[in-house]
Amino acid sequence: MARFSGTNAAERYLGTDAADTVYGNGGNDSLSGGLGNDFLDGGLGNDWLGDPYAGDPGNDRMYGRQGNDQLFGGAGNDWLDGGSGNDTVKGGRGDDTLVGGTGDDWLIDTLRDDGSDVFLPGAGNDHMVSYRDGATDIFRFDVAPGGFGTDDISYFEAGIDRLEFRGFSAADLTVSTTATNTSFGFRDGSSLTVDSVGLIAGRDYVFT
Repeated sequence: MARFSGTNAAERYLGTDAADTVYGNGGNDSLSGGLGNDFLDGGLGNDWLGDPYAGDPGNDRMYGRQGNDQLFGGAGNDWLDGGSGNDTVKGGRGDDTLVGGTGDDWLIDTLRDDGSDVFLPGAGNDHMVSYRDGATDIFRFDVAPGGFGTDDISYFEAGIDRLEFRGFSAADLTVSTTATNTSFGFRDGSSLTVDSVGLIAGRDYVFT
């Protein structure tokens, strides 16, 4: 197991085959895990966190923290948390959890033959992109002070993927459709647009 703790300067770290624990601290860092189950923490700055190899099988945990960060998962079941700032969070193969945090984020998981992923957009105006690969992806929205923002989802698979509204009830939202989209409006001012029609309550979206 390797451990690295950076400074306030911009640093580059390339992981080992063991389980790495890496803290970037300040600066705009580039932090990569290796083949193990790695922990990467960008800290301050606009950081790049990821696996150097797309086939990395480790189950990694990455945290962008502050700044406008970019996080990239590998082949394992990864937890990718952008933190504050306007982040880009991209999963790889495996069953990944993509967390936007605060800010206007992009949560992307577009690999073919990917696993079942969980999208947690958080506050801000977030964009979520999935791949229509037949796996069940979950998009989870929680009640939050001030609402969760104005969000949208591309490539949603009706009948396979699922929207979860936690802390909401059917009385809290209105549903409208166009020829190509379904839109949800919430009492707290939040909104969600999904590029799919014919969504059915209890199947495609649920209240928990």
